Amino acid sequence: MRSGERAWQTRGAEAAPGKEVGMNISGMVKGHDVFGALTPKEVDLVSSFSSVKKFEAGEILFERGRPASHVFELVEGAVYLQLPGKQVGLHMMVSDVVEGELFGLSPLLGAARYTSSAVARTATQVLAIEAEPLQNLLHRNPAVGLHIMSGVAAVYFDRYLKVIKNLQEVLNHLPLIR
Repeated sequence: MRSGERAWQTRGAEAAPGKEVGMNISGMVKGHDVFGALTPKEVDLVSSFSSVKKFEAGEILFERGRPASHVFELVEGAVYLQLPGKQVGLHMMVSDVVEGELFGLSPLLGAARYTSSAVARTATQVLAIEAEPLQNLLHRNPAVGLHIMSGVAAVYFDRYLKVIKNLQEVLNHLPLIR
């Protein structure tokens, strides 16, 4: 295990590291736009398989290639998503995650493993939502599923536009043949 990384288990399944914190989880779920279509009963259900976790700066929330067990909302602090470079120890930052933003969305898109790594840039709190029960809710209630997946698509599209902008800025600084 690398520095700052912890192994952990929740209810016998792989889950997110970090220190669990007692907070009003129902309020966090209810207050997020993506979960706006949930009924009070569904908010309580999502809250029952969610927890708030704390991470220190530099701590890994999840790693690329590991089983995608949770979806996260950044409650407080700063997180960046990264991809490993070819040289050991080098990484490419894909995106900064802002407070209130969802990340670790791979399991909602059918991926069994995370497609990037998430690292806390500062002391951070996240809402960790177990992916499997959330997926089950989306399948049982298509209207809620459409609402949530529309929010997920918006997050991905926004990240895509940021990556394109960043690549264009890099290319503008390289001597290119025209």
